[in-house]
Amino acid sequence: TGVAGQVGGGVILIGGGAGAPPILPTIIERVVGICDFNNDGHCNMADLSILLFHYRETGESVSKYDLSKNNIIDFADISILFYYWTDL
Repeated sequence: TGVAGQVGGGVILIGGGAGAPPILPTIIERVVGICDFNNDGHCNMADLSILLFHYRETGESVSKYDLSKNNIIDFADISILFYYWTDL
């Protein structure tokens, strides 16, 4: 048996068999961590606000917010943040 979880709109079965701990929460925490700029455990409006504050900036100081890794904070980064959005 395993632990059922929902990721990206589909139900998946991961870990948890024979007493093993489920790995789904770890995966979700890692994915949300990509865009959780204020470290509240969610990818939401607060993180979007932070990202928009740095819109069109470049350089090492904003690399944390460059989700697309194209060396500029732009619409691609906003799109990635919305992909990982956790608030409904």
